[in-house]
Amino acid sequence: MWWDIASDTFTFKLLPKQNMELLSDIRMPTKCEVLKTLMAVYDPMGIIGNFLIYLKILLQEIWRSGCTWDPTISERLAEKWLTWIEALPNVRQVRLPRCHRSRTSAELSNHVELHTFCDASENGMAAVSYFRFE
Repeated sequence: MWWDIASDTFTFKLLPKQNMELLSDIRMPTKCEVLKTLMAVYDPMGIIGNFLIYLKILLQEIWRSGCTWDPTISERLAEKWLTWIEALPNVRQVRLPRCHRSRTSAELSNHVELHTFCDASENGMAAVSYFRFE
């Protein structure tokens, strides 16, 4: 996660320290490399959580398959890895404005609402909350 000072937005980049052989589909990863790739993403606000959940679910499947740390993952799991790799360039397009206000509309109105939405499945869960100032 990066802060683009010129546009005052949060963005995401692929770091050069990432193993480009893995990210360019030249070879398949091991369980250790999938975990390392997932943990290398810094997203404290969960902005790309919908993108990372796919890799987290894949990692769960790798663990359940009984694969050890050093051999490459099975063909079935490798197909899912390749699907995630294909979507990886889209992360660079994510831009979130960094809104910074010294005064909010709440000071002008006494009607403030808190909205929360959540959903879950066998593989994951998500929740989001926001304030609405009328």
